[in-house]
Amino acid sequence: MERDKESLGYSISQVDAEQVNVARENNVMNSLSGKVSGLQITQSNTGVDGSSRVLLRGVTTINGNNRPLVVIDGIPISNDAGGAGSYSGGVDRGDALSDINPDDVASISVLKGAGTSAAYGSLGINGVILITTKSGSKMPGIGVSLNSSFTFTDIALTPDFQNQYGVGFFNDFPPINADGRPVLDYPLSWSWGPKMEGQSYTNWLGRTDSYSPQGNPYKDFYQTGFAIANTIAFEGRSDKGSFRMSITDEDVQGIVSNNTLAKQTFNLRGSSSLTDNFSIDGKMTYLTSKVKNRPDLAEGGGNTALQLALMPRDITLEDVRNNTVNADGEEIKWNLDNTFNNPYWALENIKNTDEKDRFQGFLGIKWDIGEHFDITAKSGMDYIVFDYTGHAARGAQAESNGLGNYSHDSGKSRIWNSDVLATYTTDIGRLKVTGSLGANYRDEFGSNKRINGFDSKVRDFYNISNYKNSFSSESVTRKGITSYYLLGQFSYGGYVYFDASLRNDNSSALPKDNNSYWYHSENMSFLFTKALGLGNQYISKGKLRGSFAKVGNDTSPYRTQAIYNVDQTVTLPYTVGSIPGSLPSFDLRPETSESWEVGVDLGFFENRLLLDLTYYETDTKDQIQAVPISGSSGFGSVVVNAGNITNKGYEFQLNAVPFESESFGWNLGLNFTKSNSKVESLNEGLTSIELNRLWSVSVEARPGEEFGGIYGNDFLRDNFGRKLITDDGLAQRGERIKLGSINPDWYGGISNTLRYKNLSLNTLISVQQGGEFYSYGRAYRMFFGTDARTLPGRETGIVEEGINENTGFDNEVAAPAFLKHFTDIFSNEVAVDQVLDASNVKLREVALTYNFPQKMLRDTFIQSGSLSAIGRNLFFLYNAAGDIDPEAGFSSGPTSTALEHSSLPSTRSYGLNLKLNF
Repeated sequence: MERDKESLGYSISQVDAEQVNVARENNVMNSLSGKVSGLQITQSNTGVDGSSRVLLRGVTTINGNNRPLVVIDGIPISNDAGGAGSYSGGVDRGDALSDINPDDVASISVLKGAGTSAAYGSLGINGVILITTKSGSKMPGIGVSLNSSFTFTDIALTPDFQNQYGVGFFNDFPPINADGRPVLDYPLSWSWGPKMEGQSYTNWLGRTDSYSPQGNPYKDFYQTGFAIANTIAFEGRSDKGSFRMSITDEDVQGIVSNNTLAKQTFNLRGSSSLTDNFSIDGKMTYLTSKVKNRPDLAEGGGNTALQLALMPRDITLEDVRNNTVNADGEEIKWNLDNTFNNPYWALENIKNTDEKDRFQGFLGIKWDIGEHFDITAKSGMDYIVFDYTGHAARGAQAESNGLGNYSHDSGKSRIWNSDVLATYTTDIGRLKVTGSLGANYRDEFGSNKRINGFDSKVRDFYNISNYKNSFSSESVTRKGITSYYLLGQFSYGGYVYFDASLRNDNSSALPKDNNSYWYHSENMSFLFTKALGLGNQYISKGKLRGSFAKVGNDTSPYRTQAIYNVDQTVTLPYTVGSIPGSLPSFDLRPETSESWEVGVDLGFFENRLLLDLTYYETDTKDQIQAVPISGSSGFGSVVVNAGNITNKGYEFQLNAVPFESESFGWNLGLNFTKSNSKVESLNEGLTSIELNRLWSVSVEARPGEEFGGIYGNDFLRDNFGRKLITDDGLAQRGERIKLGSINPDWYGGISNTLRYKNLSLNTLISVQQGGEFYSYGRAYRMFFGTDARTLPGRETGIVEEGINENTGFDNEVAAPAFLKHFTDIFSNEVAVDQVLDASNVKLREVALTYNFPQKMLRDTFIQSGSLSAIGRNLFFLYNAAGDIDPEAGFSSGPTSTALEHSSLPSTRSYGLNLKLNF
């Protein structure tokens, strides 16, 4: 349904095509970062085609994904998130949003309130991102347009390494084995050896070498990547219809040498007025993509960033590259840790391929039965087929104890969404009334087959038949939602608007007695400047708005039924079955979310100054979640309706034109968001739900506290907060406390557009104040001795600040630097020093554009064109965490920003964009 923005009682922000297809991102959502109040987007450093964390107005559900619904041309699409999901490793397989082609986007509208729920159902409980694609422009003949971008990608931020001390322990070299190689076991293979002064020593290969620092391994190992995107489009429009066809080809090379993306998108859109009162509209989009070698993340053995970060500071990358396997085909590396790989062995022998085909399409009709009555119907599908294979060669202990492994994951998913809406409109004097009756059916289907094996029979042959031990699994899921809804819109005099909706959903995922649930919304807006005749050269527009909504929500399928798995076994003569880890519930009720917002839109000086202010609150009850129960039950958790979380916040958006003339103009944009999510209650008797974990640090939901608290061990302290130090000069582990929160105090963005004749400069700065995250990557580097922060006390020891636990006097005993860091971080699992401030200010986007003047194009077949120098994520203007990007997580879930572990280095991109219209 198309609505006038002035009539809406809830907040909406709009972004035009130029803001997403000039300084282009593979994932179009990343282009919105810093541009819309209330919208928080975090782009992880997980390789090409990685996923992004998308939150709109914060967190509203404890165990849900909290991602807003994405609707393209009226059809809701899959918005599944990728991410490794665990600190133990894995790859980020991207998300569905990266399939949206920026060059086909006409506009993006961000609908923030639950008042949108009547149109989009319970799927819109977290807000809606509404994308409208291009449909053809009116011009003589057939228009042809070209959009071409080429950008380089290089490293923007790496850890700070120390370059003074190399391999060894307690300032001495490791002893030499009988084979002539040093002892490579921990901690002798860490960087706590003598000072590197060029002296002769025996290196990790058993060769005589110069003991010298080797610089930053990240800058030598990772390469400059690139991205090429070319789109050609044909379009036209007449009084009877329109069409647009586009073809896009993308090739991306990541900073990891074998990590690539090849993607092609074909899009066809057309509409036609078959008669004066009957029209059709349709679209078809086909996408095929292939990603090679998504990088291993976090604690995964193939994580090259982890390996490089911990490599002793005297080892040359040339030696590592030239010595990956021995004569027996076994991996060579500088330590005996069976969980890590040689990074070059990993590049050559740990590989994966991720292929995807995706079809999206819809067909819609509109029938104007009379002057006041019309019927619209639309049916659309989002169909995805994927095929993922991965393997690791024999010879590395980190990969199935040296036996090698193989996995093949394939499947498909389909979302079919159909709507019909009958609308009647009439005028009664100055009162305009519109009533609509609609129905919707959404069918979701997914199937998956997975096979994996280990212990290869023949080297370098990656097929499941080549593995002595193999396992397989297969799953099918299906869910249906049938909906009926009523919409009423009333306007009086063009300045008072009132909307009301009533909707009923019937979900197959809920028990029969509770699968039908009702909800409603009311929205009102009042254009007081128009009503009171206040509009003048100073006050151009004034609008008060308010919205209230009560929304129901269901759950994923099969949480209300007892499901049994048939286990594979070759050693028992009978069939073995198993139960799931979570006990189902037979009386689940739908979640209920109540939200309201009030706001004001103001325009001054002929709308050269626009202000948008909003306050909102959301209260979500009866949340469907799996809560822990006693293991004696045979289950680890039970699915229940439990928990209440509230969310409230402020949003502010300003757009101004400080100066405007024929040859010069300046546009300024500011947005600000402060949002807070609080856990009001959990299931009875439950004091905490662990949402995520890394080493000894957890992210939790606790009653009475904000959502997403970060908890870990502090030092042992006295009543005055002073550390209690042992007689050996070492601090001790104390209580487990709240160390921080994933929630920023506030975030926002500042945009500027400066125009001089045919030249324009666009800049975007994103800002986040507050919030914290735990860096296990820095913790690792600290006790391995590679971090620059380990330099103090190497020769003299470190006198820990605090008091002796026995005497009560200030500590004066110096502990060895290695022992201090190892004891604090590894032995005592104290995390307080590695919980970092996430505050940052980043130059997110720059575009310098030259629009070709018409006189230059007069005698050519080119109608218009532009050339832009572009840059994305160029550098931090301020970063409280120093050498770590606060966005550098290994997952894109709601709590992913809380945890960092040896992420790939942050990158910047810069290049050119050319647009031509023929």
